[in-house]
Amino acid sequence: MDVHERNGCRVLMIGFTVPDSTMDMICSNNPYTPIQSHKHSWSIVRGLEANGCEVDLISSLPIALFPGNRKIVVLGDSWQRTESSRSLTTTFVNVIGFRHITRFLSVSCLAFMWAFRLRGVRNKCILLYGLHSAHIFAARVINIFFNLPMVCVVTDPPGASEANKFAPSHILRRMDEYLLKSGARSMSGIVGVTSEITTMLNFKGPFLLMEGIVSKTDANSESRDGSAAARLDKSDGKLVLMYAGGLAEVSGVAQLMRAFIMAKPANSELWIAGTGPLEAEVRRAAAGNSAIKYLGYVPASDMGACMEQADFLINPRPAGQLFTRYSFPSKLLQYMATGKPVISTRLPGIPSEYWDYLIAIDDETVEGMAVLFSRLLNQKRDDLVDRGQDARTFVMQQKTEGAQGARMADLLRSIIRSHCQQGEGTLWPMDLT
Repeated sequence: MDVHERNGCRVLMIGFTVPDSTMDMICSNNPYTPIQSHKHSWSIVRGLEANGCEVDLISSLPIALFPGNRKIVVLGDSWQRTESSRSLTTTFVNVIGFRHITRFLSVSCLAFMWAFRLRGVRNKCILLYGLHSAHIFAARVINIFFNLPMVCVVTDPPGASEANKFAPSHILRRMDEYLLKSGARSMSGIVGVTSEITTMLNFKGPFLLMEGIVSKTDANSESRDGSAAARLDKSDGKLVLMYAGGLAEVSGVAQLMRAFIMAKPANSELWIAGTGPLEAEVRRAAAGNSAIKYLGYVPASDMGACMEQADFLINPRPAGQLFTRYSFPSKLLQYMATGKPVISTRLPGIPSEYWDYLIAIDDETVEGMAVLFSRLLNQKRDDLVDRGQDARTFVMQQKTEGAQGARMADLLRSIIRSHCQQGEGTLWPMDLT
């Protein structure tokens, strides 16, 4: 009997999961690359494999549309991750409209070959990472031919994807949102970062709330070379407040800088790491204020060393934005894993259990944040060390790749069992012999 029949399953994960080296190359050319999604998807892969599942990958490169990225035709590739797993990237035309069509065709062909090759394996399913209409409807094609259960990991609501941002008209945006919601309702199960996602998608099937995962690198909190951290000279005795993430209005980074400048905390610095539309504004602020340090894009391998030098880590994203009901700030788990005190706005997507370990920003105005910074940066740091360590203990016990991977693996097995018991037919025989 195959190992997957006994205690595991074979999973085809369709999404944007590419090697770290590929992602570093993409990030060097595209300031808006979703780094946290990249880390999260790899944590899911490792978590599932640690719990008896074998994962194959079909991934599309997460690059900007032309002319944001100069590539028009992106050729597919493959790489060897383990002895038995298959990892492939799709071929597509990187032009608006054509990108969805060609990704759909490429994923359909690759997934069909995967399902046909493994037609004798009973316990298998398709796991979609993210709401991307080309991937969802390619998976539905495979579902029609091979009757495979489909599960989707929803990290952002329809309307927050790159495709929606760059669609040329409101009609196209609405069309894509309709397709995404329609496709999501065809899933056999959904894994979501907040419980509001099921309401938004009007989904009635099996649901697993999994707001995030502490990645292997975050858990170890180490850097391969620390070169990025070395570029920051932390003076002895200075307290450092650090933000790492996208530089955009929705992230609250502009509000953060204004509040820090207004607070004028003695012997303190604000460190900012990341890229995005507000990069020029951050550079100007750093040039005009010696207490603000801008590090630019920091590779995941170096981020741990940077955070180790900080005294406080902050998530300043405004809580009033509608999409925050459907999303969880994945950087929060990375912050908490360091054992440093973590400051955050009260985002509705953050579960209530987290507030025993976080320092809440209850007043999100510049003045309110400035008062909080003045209080925290001028009080004894020892008073907050225990809270930071308690936060690390909490996430290391409940939010690791092993713990969260076990929950997801149990969901997939349950869905596969239920699907097999229904005994629905397929258009393609499971066994041709």
